[in-house]
Amino acid sequence: MHSGQKNYVTANITNCTFYDNNEYIFIHSWDTLYNQPNGYHNDLFIDNCIVWEPGTDIVKMFYNNDPDNFSMFGYHINHTLLSLQDSIGVAGSLQAFGDGLLFDQYPEFKDTAAGDFRLEPCSPAVNKGNNLPTLDAGLSIDLDSFMRIRYSIVDMGAYEQQDSCDTVFTSEINTLSTLYLWPNPSVSGVVHIQTTKEFPLEGRFRVFNSSGREVYAQNMTLLPVNNLDLRYLHAGLYQIRFETSVEIFTGKWLKL
Repeated sequence: MHSGQKNYVTANITNCTFYDNNEYIFIHSWDTLYNQPNGYHNDLFIDNCIVWEPGTDIVKMFYNNDPDNFSMFGYHINHTLLSLQDSIGVAGSLQAFGDGLLFDQYPEFKDTAAGDFRLEPCSPAVNKGNNLPTLDAGLSIDLDSFMRIRYSIVDMGAYEQQDSCDTVFTSEINTLSTLYLWPNPSVSGVVHIQTTKEFPLEGRFRVFNSSGREVYAQNMTLLPVNNLDLRYLHAGLYQIRFETSVEIFTGKWLKL
């Protein structure tokens, strides 16, 4: 954070990851006095970040400290992945939402249950940042002390993927099995999962919406009965998959 002049303050948040805090994520004050010639104001610049907060909404994600007159004036958000739909109807959002934004695309973290927020090689956040803010901030390494800009373009978030998506290979999968899901349809968004195979099985849960886009992914150990909390997903039809090295379990699930 630095002050540009007596009544003007800027703050920069660059290459950070925010996940499931379910509270007010960013807060800064703004009112109409800020735009007056002798007024005071502050600007918050958010670049190359991942903000995956499915438990909150745009008001709490970018709060202006005024519950009766919410706006996004003073925010400047670029090349950032957000767990929001494109909310351009909010006052100031056309100015706040800039270039290179990704809305409502799951970032494909390695394992959120284990606190691992590194990205999978083919994450939508890989190679989607803007190098200039990263270089201006002096970020030459990521949170793992690896090279910060690995494949010409910086990744979004706190970690830089060191593997190329083009070089990721998986074992041939030749078996497709049934995944039993209930309640189905579900009102609560919590789904119970069961298979008839021996346990435990190591693999990865993946959830796809009706357009084929992945909206959830997590490495897990499949037990006789498993629960997934998918309350943040919009109502609709989803395909839920559990993938091991040699087998895929799959089922369709309706969220009301």
